Order: sequence, then structure tokens, then C-alpha cells
Amino acid sequence: MLKKMSIVTILYDGQQYFDRAIPSILNQTYSDFEWIIVDDSSTDATPQLLAEVALQDVRIKVLSPGRLGFTKSLNYPIENTQTEYIARQDFDDTICPEQLCLQI
Repeated sequence: MLKKMSIVTILYDGQQYFDRAIPSILNQTYSDFEWIIVDDSSTDATPQLLAEVALQDVRIKVLSPGRLGFTKSLNYPIENTQTEYIARQDFDDTICPEQLCLQI
């Protein structure tokens, strides 16, 4: 079953920010979403940490298409999603628990 919303996050060397976006997104009051995280060839522990997070929540999909740069990395998942809505979330930012609900 397709989700109603895709959240797209582009990430490069984001190890230091794992305590921000992840709880912010996963604790949303609206839960009918998939979270597509594009790792743009991180050189720190980001790929391993993303793999661990993806195992803990089926809504998280990690894509690693290689070094594309920000714009191409953003378009990569958008071109391949079939959800009704797309939201973009920076990995070093947080949102209020009702944000997705309000956007829908």
C-alpha cells in the first residue's frame, strides 16, 4: 500500500546530526509517510548509522546513488516516488510533532 506522503532528506556526512531530524520525523502525529533519505556518498559513519535506523522503522528508505550533489540528490527520490505529497526535511533541522499533519 502506498503512503500518502514522502519526506525527502539529502544527507552528506551527517553523523553529528542524528539526534535532530530522526526523532523529529519519527515522532510525528501523522504517520502515513515514507522517509526517503539520500546519502550523497558520506565519508563519516553516516552510512552505517542510516542502515541501523532503517532497520528500526520500515518507513525509512535509504538510497545511496553515489555523489550526485544536492540538486540531483533531491530530484533522485522525487522522480521515483508515487505519493500524493512530498515534503523536504534537512537532516540538521527539527520540526514540531504536528508539522506533517498540518501540511496534509
